Amino acid sequence: SCLIMSSEVLNILNIPQDIIRTIVRVGQEDIDSMLLISQQWNSLALEHLSNRTHLPVINKINLIAPDSNYTLEMTIPINRNQQGIRRT
Repeated sequence: SCLIMSSEVLNILNIPQDIIRTIVRVGQEDIDSMLLISQQWNSLALEHLSNRTHLPVINKINLIAPDSNYTLEMTIPINRNQQGIRRT
């Protein structure tokens, strides 16, 4: 983590990395929005998502293949906001 000088104004662009990681991990904000804040936020959010243990468990997968059109359906628990997952 980095130290902020007392004369520097604290804002979303210069908060310490450990605080950014906590915000990303909690997952109450849209991951796509976090990626746009700054290069540092983008890197830390992508680092978080690259760890498979942070991704939701897939309970069921269906592959439907009538003719040449394929449909893939997945069932995951949505008991909280999962990063990178959107309800359709």
